[in-house]
Amino acid sequence: VPDALSERSRLIMVYAMCGFANLGSVGIMIAGVSAMIPERRAEVVELSLKALVSGTIASGMTGAVVGLLPSLV
Repeated sequence: VPDALSERSRLIMVYAMCGFANLGSVGIMIAGVSAMIPERRAEVVELSLKALVSGTIASGMTGAVVGLLPSLV
């Protein structure tokens, strides 16, 4: 169904989905930071859920801002 979403909705979704709100990004963060400071790995793992939620909120806000800009749609 190619016309299920309007052009505006598709544009908002593209911006909202292209962020750091995914498990792959969290895994990369855990691996990268743990390699630099292995003694604090437990802290990094504890903070990973908060990082995922923050990434989701930031991606959603990006989509909201794009939705407010009429010149892009």
